[in-house]
Amino acid sequence: MTVSVTLVTILVIMARMLYMQFFSARRHLNPEEWCIIVAATIGLPSACINVFALVPSGMSKDVWGLHPAGLVATARYFFIVSITYVVLMMLVKLSLTFFYLSIFTGRIRYLLWATIAFHVVTATTYLLGVVFQCIPTAYTWEKSNFASTNPVQGHCLDLNTAGWANSAVSVAADLWLLSLPLSQVHKLRLTWKKKVGAALMFMTGTM
Repeated sequence: MTVSVTLVTILVIMARMLYMQFFSARRHLNPEEWCIIVAATIGLPSACINVFALVPSGMSKDVWGLHPAGLVATARYFFIVSITYVVLMMLVKLSLTFFYLSIFTGRIRYLLWATIAFHVVTATTYLLGVVFQCIPTAYTWEKSNFASTNPVQGHCLDLNTAGWANSAVSVAADLWLLSLPLSQVHKLRLTWKKKVGAALMFMTGTM
């Protein structure tokens, strides 16, 4: 399933980039396209790690049925995927915000630029939290090695609290991204039916 979705996504992205570069009126790629290209470049190896490393090493299996080496490998791969996930989510939100910048004029552009800064700051903060969740970093996965005769010593942040905080910020950012274009729909010189269609389009894109 993951492989199929990834391949379809890559094909859709390639089709869009080819169209924007060679067949669209502007004949060049905008920041939103570049964000998606970078996201795809990171997302493809991330999906490969999921399918060919994380799952075979023990992801989704009962922890008590795994060998200690499998636990360590799973934790290590999960650490890598967690980093790519934060970057991918930032790039997707940046792409959407840059797209809004390309179609909206007026004072809302200040809000959009502030939103871009917010995405970068929050993603960077959480990324640092993921990378340095445990000191030393190796303790992030080595703490899963319960059978080690010489265990790595270290300490970690409260990951549950950090995870809930990031989820809350992410949901708030998504709602904010949804509200920004919807606040402009009523200003469009369109019939009410077309305004509803535009609102549904923005809602679908954001979700």
